[in-house]
Amino acid sequence: KLISKLPPPVLAHFKSELLRALEQEPERSIRRKVADAAGQLGQETVRAGTWPELLPFMLQCTTSGSAALHEASLQIFADLADTLAAADMSAHHPVLKDVFQ
Repeated sequence: KLISKLPPPVLAHFKSELLRALEQEPERSIRRKVADAAGQLGQETVRAGTWPELLPFMLQCTTSGSAALHEASLQIFADLADTLAAADMSAHHPVLKDVFQ
């Protein structure tokens, strides 16, 4: 995949910018596209353990009180459902448990 060919600093910056855009984008349709991109990237990086900030960010979004962030987080969770189910997520159980309580 093209994303795996990016130098690590570029990929780290890209992931950071996706999360920043989710927090700051006022337009719902654009925010949904950003969430879709984060979910697609998350399918690769969560499995590989190379985006440790994603799940805590998603938890923060679900508890932020912002309907827009809550929606974006749940969209990312939907994109990651198969990945989360197939991966050894035991290290993330506390975060996931907090989301669904």
